[in-house]
Amino acid sequence: HLFSVTCCKMSKKHTADNSRRELSESIWDCTILSLGSILIVALAVFFAQISSLFSTLQYPSRPLSSAIDIRGVNRLIVGEDPKILGRAVAEFVDRNEPFVCRSCIEAKKLEFWNRDENLGEVVSNDTAAVSIRISQSKDSGKAIFARKSDISPNSEESVYSEQKMSFHDFLRVYDQPLENDIHYYGAQINVVESLPSLMPKIKASAPSAAILNAVGPTPSAKHRPLTLYIGKGPLTTQTHYDSLENLVCVVAGGTKTFDLYDPASSSLWLYVDRPKHGNASPVTTDNNNFPLSKFAIPSTATLHPGDCLYVPVYWYHSVLTSAHRTISINWWKRPDHHKMSVLEKLFCGREGELSRAKC
Repeated sequence: HLFSVTCCKMSKKHTADNSRRELSESIWDCTILSLGSILIVALAVFFAQISSLFSTLQYPSRPLSSAIDIRGVNRLIVGEDPKILGRAVAEFVDRNEPFVCRSCIEAKKLEFWNRDENLGEVVSNDTAAVSIRISQSKDSGKAIFARKSDISPNSEESVYSEQKMSFHDFLRVYDQPLENDIHYYGAQINVVESLPSLMPKIKASAPSAAILNAVGPTPSAKHRPLTLYIGKGPLTTQTHYDSLENLVCVVAGGTKTFDLYDPASSSLWLYVDRPKHGNASPVTTDNNNFPLSKFAIPSTATLHPGDCLYVPVYWYHSVLTSAHRTISINWWKRPDHHKMSVLEKLFCGREGELSRAKC
């Protein structure tokens, strides 16, 4: 447009002052300038479209199922085709690498979990007692759910006790104002055994079958293939690893933040001692007793309702639940035997002297 205005002014000046030939040359110059400006605009639009297309292919805006590598490098589980989705998840599982699936469960599927009244009504016929963890928050402002045997002698961190109660009784007390800073936490509740009436609701709220199947086969009932976690924080769990593949999804409430440590760094810096601590690490927020733990740099992921996280076997992790009422569901899967064998050798230093773990 600027070139066109300039040309118009030039034409008027030449009309008044110059010969017909000079006017013709002026018009020709204007034409060239106008065509040049059009070409520049066209090229700018073309490159803008290419840039937009490249960004879409590399970083789409929250597709149906997108995975973000925990360390911040965007990864993508593309498309709605179950075969493509399954292959993408299988690659993460094969590499034993965590991924976050944002908006993995549609919001309309989560409405049931927003009210305790809905849970109480559905499980009204489930009379089996569930094991509830009880802990008291300390100066840190959060309750620490750690086993007493795994707390260092000089630590001020809290530990938890366990109490059997009906799920209905738990629903009445866990979300009430805290007395003496006591927290009630329903953790690892075996849904199949204790709350079977919830199974249809969990099935209706599950992420894509392509994702679940790609993580691994479902283990036998004795391994608790489906567990429920419900509590009101802030509260945190002890750093530990699991011997099963785990897909954890937040279905209601606030957030859950996971700090994850890969098997190699865990074996070096988290003071692993299986004979003494089992699958847990004694490292707590009081790190004075564990000076090497500062070298264990976690990968962090925060889950909101509808988000799911794949926690691979042998990845140590701790979980911080926000102050809001929060519910999550864990789908446990059987790991590949060959992968477990390789990881065991790496973890316990049988392929060299890199590991400090006591196995």
